[in-house]
Amino acid sequence: MQKTAPAHTLQRPRLSSQRFRPGITRWSNAHRYSVAFFSVLLALWLFSSYTTSVYFYSPLEKFTGYLLGVAGFSVTLAPIFSSPQATTPVGSTAESKPHEN
Repeated sequence: MQKTAPAHTLQRPRLSSQRFRPGITRWSNAHRYSVAFFSVLLALWLFSSYTTSVYFYSPLEKFTGYLLGVAGFSVTLAPIFSSPQATTPVGSTAESKPHEN
C-alpha cells in the first residue's frame, strides 16, 4: 500500500499569471468587458483608417502624410520634452529645488 503526503504539505501548481505578476490573479468582469470592447473599437478604427487610406488618398498624399507624421514624432523627442520640469507631475511630493530669482 502506498502512502500519500498529508494534505497540508501539497502545494497547488502556480498559474503563469501568478508567476509573472504576484498578487494579481484575474481581472474582474467589468475589466474584461472593457478590454474586449475597446479592442473591438480599436480594430474598427484601424480598419476604417486603412480603408480610407487605400480608397481616398493618392500615393503623394500618403507619402507627405507619412513625412509629416515622422516630423511630428521627432518634435516630441526634442530635449525640452525630457527636462525634469516636463517629467515631474504637477503637485507631486518629489523634492524640488527652490526657484532662483
